[in-house]
Amino acid sequence: MKVRTSTKISLMSKFRKTATLAVLVTLACATPATAADRLPSIFTLPNQTAFVPTDSSTQRNLASASKELARLSTTFEKCYTKGVRNISKGKPHKLEVCLGRAQARFEAKLAAIENKGSGIPGCADFRQMALAIGLGHQNLNGLQYCASPAGAMVDGPILY
Repeated sequence: MKVRTSTKISLMSKFRKTATLAVLVTLACATPATAADRLPSIFTLPNQTAFVPTDSSTQRNLASASKELARLSTTFEKCYTKGVRNISKGKPHKLEVCLGRAQARFEAKLAAIENKGSGIPGCADFRQMALAIGLGHQNLNGLQYCASPAGAMVDGPILY
């Protein structure tokens, strides 16, 4: 039985496409996933393990999210400083408004980053990190605005 030339070309084209697809699927399944390298211990606390992101999209997203987290920390500090300044002038502190605005901006930026490219790994909980930073600033306020406003030794003199 004779097959027309155009039919031969069509069959060969389908065969090549199918064969190429089969080879690609086989390679994808046979190639082990590239394991990320561990970050050196200087990057983490002793009980933590961290890894270098395997793709550049994730790396960029993590860097962007970290930058937003740093910006949030700076804004938190500005809110607290301004609130204390307002109280010292006898004005309302307006701390909740300032912190709320900072948190809303951070959430919007983080949501945009999460929807870009490969997003952010599930283990990188930037919302939890933001909460920790907020609590850290509150803790530092207790140390910064201590019980000795005029420099008096409330607890007694320092003995060396």
